Amino acid sequence: MQCLRECSWRAWGWGVSVRFYAACVLVLIFAPCLSAAELYRIVDEHGRVTYTDKVPASQAKKGYGVLDSLGREKGEVAPEPSAEARAEQERQRAVQEAAQRVADERVRREELLLQLYGSEDAIKSARESMLQTTEGKRRIHEMNASSLRARIEFLLEQAAQGKPQSKELVELKKKLAVEEVAMQRVDAEKETVNTHFDRITALWRIAKARHEGLYPKMAPMVPVTDTFLLLSPSPLSSEYANGVAPKK
Repeated sequence: MQCLRECSWRAWGWGVSVRFYAACVLVLIFAPCLSAAELYRIVDEHGRVTYTDKVPASQAKKGYGVLDSLGREKGEVAPEPSAEARAEQERQRAVQEAAQRVADERVRREELLLQLYGSEDAIKSARESMLQTTEGKRRIHEMNASSLRARIEFLLEQAAQGKPQSKELVELKKKLAVEEVAMQRVDAEKETVNTHFDRITALWRIAKARHEGLYPKMAPMVPVTDTFLLLSPSPLSSEYANGVAPKK
């Protein structure tokens, strides 16, 4: 009998121990989950504050605060922007992207310019070369005009002596007018060349200073010159002189 009683006590003690250890294991398993539980602070349209462990679907888009299990503020979920706010964000992003494209294009043009002209002397030489070509064309037109004037004077003298040459005079005067117009065009071309290289020189100085870190990053931009002007220093049309590429 005594032996039976001792066995019963041992069995009961063993069962208690098993239950105790099982409870401890469960606590160890679920304790991290309990400690990691988050609370949410919700403020309704009337300013009333509610704390909950689950954010209602109706409040999810309106924003809410996030707290840890001890009630300390962890962060905040911002409310979803309205359609107007999203449109403004898109507009601002488009403006920034456009500004970045302009800045990238400016850098590309400056690099091309510095590659094309290694110094201001190179720009000066290119200007002089183009002006010499233009001056050569003007001399040709001047020689033609001078010859035509001499012939016209001779025919006028013949006409004064009773030998009129009216038909030839008319043709010569037409040719002289053409040569005079050609000289005016050449003069305009010379002015265009000088304007172009004045602009190129200003651009080159800014690009050089910025390349050497001497110029502010947000420097005022001079009028944009078409890439064609940077790569092909040839006589310019009136459209290019205004900084606008001719229509194809």
